[in-house]
Amino acid sequence: MGKQSLEKEPDIAMKADSTALVTCEGLTKIYRTGIVALNDLTLAIEPGMSFGLMGENGAGKSTLVRLLMGFIFPTRGSSLCWSRLT
Repeated sequence: MGKQSLEKEPDIAMKADSTALVTCEGLTKIYRTGIVALNDLTLAIEPGMSFGLMGENGAGKSTLVRLLMGFIFPTRGSSLCWSRLT
């Protein structure tokens, strides 16, 4: 599956004039096996913020990083890193 655009007006974090370095809006990844790795993740990481990515095994940490790096594509939602769509 390829990238999909948001059908609704993006949240404030996803707007072009946002200062956020990383934003995710409704980010979901469901693998072909049916495993839901991320479900409707929305976040914004602003400059100067401290951010930690923690969770149990299988919580979706590696999937989120792979989505942000562009190695895999979301099932739904979108993300921006440094104002670039990933």
